[in-house]
Amino acid sequence: MENEVITLVNELIDNLSNLCKKDILDKIENEPINWSDLCCYEAKEIGYKNYIIYIGEAGNCPHFCDYICDEMAKLGYNVYVITEW
Repeated sequence: MENEVITLVNELIDNLSNLCKKDILDKIENEPINWSDLCCYEAKEIGYKNYIIYIGEAGNCPHFCDYICDEMAKLGYNVYVITEW
């Protein structure tokens, strides 16, 4: 199940610029993110459909993390995002 969550998060990251959600893009454009290497590399299940996910190549990015949490919730997952360089 962890691999499915990693795949879903990486698809959200890959498709972010294609979603045409200007309000989201405007909020995250100044957050410290290395877009070329940004990816979810680990997910730890902490309960049924509850995960801690780790995203590399991002610093303190509250709007980006909120976007990931909100979109994963729409898919039925509760995630807590940890970003790190």
